[in-house]
Amino acid sequence: MLRLMPVLHCVLLCWLLCAADVKDTWEAGPPAFKTEQEEFQPSVRFEEKKVVLENRGILVSKKSFPEGAVFTATWRWISGEEQGKYQDHLCVVFATDGKQRAWPAEIEAGLVVRFNPASGSVGIEKHEKGSKDNALLAFKDGLKFERNTGYKLRIVHSPKGVEVNVDGKKIVSAEVVMKGDKVAGYDREPVAGIKKKSELEEPDVVPFKS
Repeated sequence: MLRLMPVLHCVLLCWLLCAADVKDTWEAGPPAFKTEQEEFQPSVRFEEKKVVLENRGILVSKKSFPEGAVFTATWRWISGEEQGKYQDHLCVVFATDGKQRAWPAEIEAGLVVRFNPASGSVGIEKHEKGSKDNALLAFKDGLKFERNTGYKLRIVHSPKGVEVNVDGKKIVSAEVVMKGDKVAGYDREPVAGIKKKSELEEPDVVPFKS
């Protein structure tokens, strides 16, 4: 047992050093709007290795990724209608400065990957500053994103385009060139008196390498 102690200490030390805090990678962006009811305010909450997004809370990477990035996380939406059109969404955005428009506070510019449980779809959109018309670059429906269920996401933004993988399967991709900047994530705005909440477990982003 005594011989094992140094080994155990080394394993524990390595684990402590390798256990990255999500706050080292991400920060909460400022809320784009305020509501009269506190339960519907946009918010971002850090909980150990998890981030909770509520009512269009926005998470922004601290670093920029000029040559593209790879985003990974386990996502689950936990507040919103069980059935119907008012379920939560998740948007992961590449090549963005993290700035939002006014209500309903969509991102101003960037490549947006939208996970929509209500329509069972994933879409890739291009948002540009000064334009209210977002270009839909690719779309895949016939999918299922159930409440309180974790989905492993891996999204690659390369100089040539975007590829979306869910639970190890390629879902959709688009060829598009948009200069890299920061990476962001946000959930849906409160609508129809229904608050929204999504969790991102161990969200991480690293530079793209060809």
